[in-house]
Amino acid sequence: MRNGYDEPPLGLDTGQFYTIHVAALLSMTMSFVCASIVIGYSLRDRKSKSFFERTKSERFVVYMGICDATFNVIHAAEHIQMVVTRNHVHPIQICRLHALMSMELGFAQVFLVLFIAVNIFTLMFLHKNISFGKYDWKLLLTVVLCPFLIGVSSLLANIIGPNGA
Repeated sequence: MRNGYDEPPLGLDTGQFYTIHVAALLSMTMSFVCASIVIGYSLRDRKSKSFFERTKSERFVVYMGICDATFNVIHAAEHIQMVVTRNHVHPIQICRLHALMSMELGFAQVFLVLFIAVNIFTLMFLHKNISFGKYDWKLLLTVVLCPFLIGVSSLLANIIGPNGA
C-alpha cells in the first residue's frame, strides 16, 4: 500500500460493501440516538441546579454521551460519503480531517473512561476524591488536548488518511 487509495474500500472487492457500511451507519445512528436520549435525560431540569453543581457521576454521564454522539456524527459523515461514492473519501484533505476527528473523539472517549475508572478506584479503595478543578477544566483539557496532540502528530507524520478499511 502506497497511499491508501490504492486499496479498495472494505467490502467493495467482495460484494459486501453496502452490507458493511449500511450496518455501520445503522449502528452509529442507534448509538447517536441513545447518547442523545441520555444527554437529554441527564440535562433536564433537576431543581434548577447548575450543571457543575451536580454530582461528578452525573457530569461524567453527560461527557460520555457528548463524546459518543460527536464521534458518531463525524464517523457517520465519512461512511455516508463512502456509500454515496462507493469509494474512499475524496479529496485527501477531507479524508484526513475525518481521520483526525475520528482519532480525536475516539481517544477522548478512551481517556475519559480511563479518568472515570481512576476516579472510581480512588474513591472506593483509597477514599480520596480527585479534584478536576472548577468546571472540570483539568479533566476536559486533558481529555481534549492529549488526543488532539496525538492526532496532529499523526497528521504531521502523514500516517492518517485512507487505508482501505
